[in-house]
Amino acid sequence: MFDTANDARENASKQSLIVLREAIELYRANEGSYPTAAAITASKLGSYLKGPFPSPQVGNKNATVVASTEDPIAVEAGTDGWVYNQTTGEIAINHASYIAW
Repeated sequence: MFDTANDARENASKQSLIVLREAIELYRANEGSYPTAAAITASKLGSYLKGPFPSPQVGNKNATVVASTEDPIAVEAGTDGWVYNQTTGEIAINHASYIAW
């Protein structure tokens, strides 16, 4: 039963990651550049999402975003749930176990 609950949290987080990646790419297609890390959780990305900005259900379960300049993206210290590179548009879960998703 515990594996089932963990699997559900992982699947929900993967789905949120897919939705965020698609929203970021739609934003770029319409605006000509990726949103800033500060704007990603604000209303600028909101029109590309149905509902509130998601939080990952695994790792650091916060809907906050930390900016990264790493390419490829890497875990950043802190408790932010997402890590985002506004130059490349890459977003990932800010946790060592899930950064590669």
